[in-house]
Amino acid sequence: MADISFPFGPFGTLMKLVDLGDGTYGYPMVSIPMGNSSSSGSYRNIAGAATTVVKSGAGILKCLTINTPVSLGVITIYDNTTATGTKIATITNPLALLQGCQTLAYNVNFTVGLTIVTSLGDNITVCYV
Repeated sequence: MADISFPFGPFGTLMKLVDLGDGTYGYPMVSIPMGNSSSSGSYRNIAGAATTVVKSGAGILKCLTINTPVSLGVITIYDNTTATGTKIATITNPLALLQGCQTLAYNVNFTVGLTIVTSLGDNITVCYV
């Protein structure tokens, strides 16, 4: 049987089910590039409602992992050292949580700083350089 393709893999790419050779099909491993291997980056865990200055100055927001989502919780990411100015993203959890841990890849530059506002009890981890 031929390989079967489905849309909407990581980054909106085409995901392809491949024949595993034992009569079953599965997805291949997907590698998400995290930047220059000589720069391992940093992380910050944020738990609960807070306004957190993650980094002052320029950098790269690599990803944000929602470790423990909260129904209707809102996470707002700013390119600033305060909770104002240029928004990088606003993430709103659905009323009915359909999955637990979720990682969102960004790989975007910020110039002023990185500030994250969490509205409820979400537990998140931010990866950045």
